[in-house]
Amino acid sequence: NGKHMPALKKVANVEMVAFCDIIEERAQKAAKEYGVPGAKVYTDYRELLQDKSIDVVHVLTPNRDHSYITVDALEAGKHVMCEKPMAINTAEAQKMIDAAKRTGKKVLCVIKANAYGHGAVHCGLFLEKQGADFFAVACLSEAIELREGGITKPILILGYTPEKYAETLAKYDITQAVQDERTALEFGRYATEAGVNLNVHVKIDTGMSRTGIFAQ
Repeated sequence: NGKHMPALKKVANVEMVAFCDIIEERAQKAAKEYGVPGAKVYTDYRELLQDKSIDVVHVLTPNRDHSYITVDALEAGKHVMCEKPMAINTAEAQKMIDAAKRTGKKVLCVIKANAYGHGAVHCGLFLEKQGADFFAVACLSEAIELREGGITKPILILGYTPEKYAETLAKYDITQAVQDERTALEFGRYATEAGVNLNVHVKIDTGMSRTGIFAQ
């Protein structure tokens, strides 16, 4: 993958120890470029999941494969990072949430951009009812739409929100990602002036160099 693996390679405390692709040459190439010395190569993801040394599986497959690979990885005791969209339909999304609950894992559903055209409130209410633990959106207006639509679980804004809206964030009980110390201090100042407590999520730049505080 041209984005995720180069980014992960930059993170000091991450080791890519195994790679899987139905085309073995691609997995070998990725292992050589991004893996630790001796990184393993597989053409069957089920064999990879048997490796006890693997803590996290990153699912970067075509969308149709997201659900069953995620479910199998969770059942194998792995944490999972699955690329968007979560699944191709609600039935497969339900299977993923059910597997997470069975295995004691938390589920954060990214439903920004109107749930990629499927209706953020509609999808959010369904996913919350089925057991999703958190939601993430791109901006303040999307978060407010979810709250006013009846979503009660924690909501995280991944993108930028002007610090002057600290009181609004607190009013709707929304968590804001902060990308640097200056932003955190400004949110603190506005929250203090408004007499409110604000939940924030410290965004770590894990290598993609978009936003966030460098992991190092």
